[in-house]
Amino acid sequence: MDLLHPMNGNVLPDPVVGHHEECYDILQMVEGLMKPLLYKPAQLHDLLQTTRIVPYVVDIWVNLLRYMSRDFRKNPTMGLVTRANNAMHLLLTPGDAEELYVPRNVADAILRATGGYPRYLCRVIASYGKMLAVPTSTTFTSDVRTVPELALSACPRNAVYRLVGFLDAYITLKAWSAVQSACGYIAVLFTVMQDHRSIEWAINAGLFTALARLLDHALAPSDTLLESGAVDEVTTKLCQGLNLWSVLHAFDQMHRDHLPEKQTLRAVPYLRRVVESYEARLPALDTARSRWRRTVKYCCAYDECPTRGRLDAPGQACSGCRTAYYCSKSCQKRHWQAAHRQSCAESALHGQVESRDIFLIQRISELCIENNRTDLVTRVRHLDPNREQNLFFKVDCLQPVPRVVVLSDSLVGPGDIRHVRIVATYKDGLEKAEYNKSFVLLDAFENGDVDIMMPPE
Repeated sequence: MDLLHPMNGNVLPDPVVGHHEECYDILQMVEGLMKPLLYKPAQLHDLLQTTRIVPYVVDIWVNLLRYMSRDFRKNPTMGLVTRANNAMHLLLTPGDAEELYVPRNVADAILRATGGYPRYLCRVIASYGKMLAVPTSTTFTSDVRTVPELALSACPRNAVYRLVGFLDAYITLKAWSAVQSACGYIAVLFTVMQDHRSIEWAINAGLFTALARLLDHALAPSDTLLESGAVDEVTTKLCQGLNLWSVLHAFDQMHRDHLPEKQTLRAVPYLRRVVESYEARLPALDTARSRWRRTVKYCCAYDECPTRGRLDAPGQACSGCRTAYYCSKSCQKRHWQAAHRQSCAESALHGQVESRDIFLIQRISELCIENNRTDLVTRVRHLDPNREQNLFFKVDCLQPVPRVVVLSDSLVGPGDIRHVRIVATYKDGLEKAEYNKSFVLLDAFENGDVDIMMPPE
């Protein structure tokens, strides 16, 4: 192995196939050494600790395409690709372990081979999804994320498109174990990406259309997938993402006029959730677009700007937070010096959710309250018959169809006006978050003579 491995530079590449033969021979030797020891953990551990098998296998797995000639990369030998994939699987199955995990020495080898760049690792995983025409074992790809240094915070767009592409191909091949693996890894990307672009890209790549194609097959495979939780996890992340402007807009552009038969989709729980989430939020998106242009995008954020009332064209957005628009660089500079420096920094720390997302979440919660006004008035009078409390309307936007809970807040102080504060709960990355800046006067709300759908504070 020391002599043959391309990383040692002892063997010149073949002009036709590159290092194909050397890589194949090394992987064959590894398989012959490791398989007899799979149920002898102590001996297997000694073998992996006292030889360079781990770095050699990981290096071939990561750089397989680099070790092939330019022409050979376009149509690699399936036997070599499968062997590389299976060799990595052997490294992640120590002895008689039933579940995969990433040993420390394997994680260190992956870090060295990828240069410590998780985005590169994401490209490698996506390339194997594309190359494996007959899926074998890709389940270990989502387990790599358990290593802190390999945790993904971003993924290239083309890698997301490839992942959705091979998910669609696996559905066509009825390779259900590979479908579970692909869904698991896509769900990981949805969770760890810092700005939800992976969800938007997956929608544009046809993710929901691919999942809907599961209906073309027998119910048994679909039931198996549901029991595994893989598809359920993807659709849950997709539903949560539909609270965000860019994700909901992408889904609307892809499916408003091309949504598969709704009645058929509603028969499957994980697809029904997505359809219900989309339909419940679409009216909010339609009205939020016009209000965003009118109240934010066409107004200069600098209070002392002479054109504060209205701009003839969209203002220039602050590149840091995207929450403030300006008519000129002069107004932007003055606002930065006066106040925006601090608020921009706070917005940047907020994480994945941007100002447009907050704007949309507010509209979703307000429309939910407006549509349930009669029921809410009944609940308010039951909770506070003496009309002496301020209340909360807590809107759970994590549900496919947002739900409202009425809660007590505080007693109305002397001279205060009784009001209800609207609190919207949504998902910001891995954490739950709340937006609570909207409120409405309770007495007017009970009398039905006030429109609560007002611009943000």
